[in-house]
Amino acid sequence: MSPTNVETKFQNLLHSYSENRENFVTHEYVDISQSIENFRQLIVLGEPGSGKTTLLWRITFDYATKAKSDPLAPIPVFIHLGELVEDKNLTWLINEQLGRLASSFSDLLAEKRIAFMLDGLNEIANEHKNNALAEIRDLIEHCVKEDIVIVLTSRYREYVDSMDMGILNQISITPLNASQIYQFIRNHITNPPSAADDLFWTLAGDKARSHWEKLSKNVTLDFTAFWTSGSLPKGTVDEQTKQWWNEWITVRDTPQGWLPLAVNPFMLYMIIQVYSRAGKLPQNRGALFEVFSDFLLVEREKNAPDESREIKRKLADLAHAMMLINGTSVSQNEALKYLKDEGSLNRALDANLLSGNTEIRFSHQLFQEYFAARRIDSEMNIGTPAHQFFAPENWWEPSGWEETIMLLAGVYNDDCTPVLEWLHDAQPELTARCVKESGANTPRSTLEMLKQQWIPRLVDILVVTQIPMRGQQLVAL
Repeated sequence: MSPTNVETKFQNLLHSYSENRENFVTHEYVDISQSIENFRQLIVLGEPGSGKTTLLWRITFDYATKAKSDPLAPIPVFIHLGELVEDKNLTWLINEQLGRLASSFSDLLAEKRIAFMLDGLNEIANEHKNNALAEIRDLIEHCVKEDIVIVLTSRYREYVDSMDMGILNQISITPLNASQIYQFIRNHITNPPSAADDLFWTLAGDKARSHWEKLSKNVTLDFTAFWTSGSLPKGTVDEQTKQWWNEWITVRDTPQGWLPLAVNPFMLYMIIQVYSRAGKLPQNRGALFEVFSDFLLVEREKNAPDESREIKRKLADLAHAMMLINGTSVSQNEALKYLKDEGSLNRALDANLLSGNTEIRFSHQLFQEYFAARRIDSEMNIGTPAHQFFAPENWWEPSGWEETIMLLAGVYNDDCTPVLEWLHDAQPELTARCVKESGANTPRSTLEMLKQQWIPRLVDILVVTQIPMRGQQLVAL
């Protein structure tokens, strides 16, 4: 097939995708409760740390508040889907959450007096996935038929293929915009008064601050418009101001530094905690997790540095083991196989790195992925091939290791070449993401090496026609 025919095929695929997208209607919601009332059955999609679980807890709280005052209102049931295991299926977890109302589950379901909140579809362990997904689909079908509320959450990238539950109504959590980031910081940092502004402009960068100071003096421009408006207010005729505005649009459309990371609520929370204590920020999110975990273990919980390092090593082993089964919780006995003793378990629990009693999980899945990255670093250094984590026959499909590898690249802040060299043949798309999104430095020589390695793959007809968007991602380098 000639290059011209390949391009035609590629454009036809994109055209077909665009036509299919036109069948969907998009609405914007500030309050998700309105969308629940409109649609009743929803899948909430978001990036790691975007606040999916927090949002679902808020919905659960609102439903519980209504149920306390209205005996006919539905009772919310919150389920961590990562807790689905062989002897604890979906029905078992629902009854466990209902507590003393478990004996009335069938009646509540028949009376439509129950609302299901299912968190973390992507967190179901591989060995239990087939049975668990079948149970969830059956429940969704029942809820659709009987008009019962059911809300699920999942990560964007993993809601594909067999994980797609066929729910037509999808809510996407959008990243925080600059104004929201600024307000978030002001809500958390109040003393001294200038600290919130200092942190925000540290995130936004000197160029953004300079343009704000120049433009806000010359025109009536509120902070939100500065970050979102496509044009200056009407009546602006000063040519110098217009030039500044055009320069600012270029800067704004290509954000640098910390601002792209701060659009994520969980990341922003950690940034605030670290900055409030150190007065400065680490280089990227991999380094941010390192500093934050040290703060929790050493500064807050007063563990000795050597003891803290040993706990982190054990947590890395635990996280790696959990990632291997694509799970997000294990029994306490299983956790102790890797943590070795109850003292280490208790210290990790006290530091809020782990949570749970009989079932142990990391307090946030991103913590699990960060500690798994520390173990992958060891695997990489002893020669374990990346193909072990990304099977050659379907390398483009999500494997669950993507965020872990991104964090690993961040750990190599000054030069992430070792990670890229280890990864590029097994997962070229993720390699490109590490270069563009990890925040770690990639030398020009490494970029040239990658291009030379990828050029043959970019003209491979099978790759271009079957997975066109992957080629486009790599060309962006």
